[in-house]
Amino acid sequence: MNRRLEAERAALDGACEDSIGLYEVDWMLNSNMPDVDPIERRQLARDAVKSLVLRGLVDVLRRGSDGVELLVQPEHALSTVSSEAAWRVPGHGREEILIYGTDAGLKLLLRSDRPH
Repeated sequence: MNRRLEAERAALDGACEDSIGLYEVDWMLNSNMPDVDPIERRQLARDAVKSLVLRGLVDVLRRGSDGVELLVQPEHALSTVSSEAAWRVPGHGREEILIYGTDAGLKLLLRSDRPH
């Protein structure tokens, strides 16, 4: 499996389990691809998430400092995940950007997990 597909699979897998922060996608890839340069890995993570958003496999959420998660409107989802700030580890009073698997994403994941 090439790195781009591996990154997409890891992000979708995590997002279908529960909502996950964009920084967590980067951390997952760090575990899965420890030999990849951190800058290249972040770009792989960003490209994977953008691809999943474009294909309707994940939704983008914004979690405020109060813990409430709100859906980012689809027309703003790509620009939101493209922002460098969206990939930072959330700190006190800072919002967090997350992804969450859609029904289409879960169906794709379940289909790809079936034994052949």
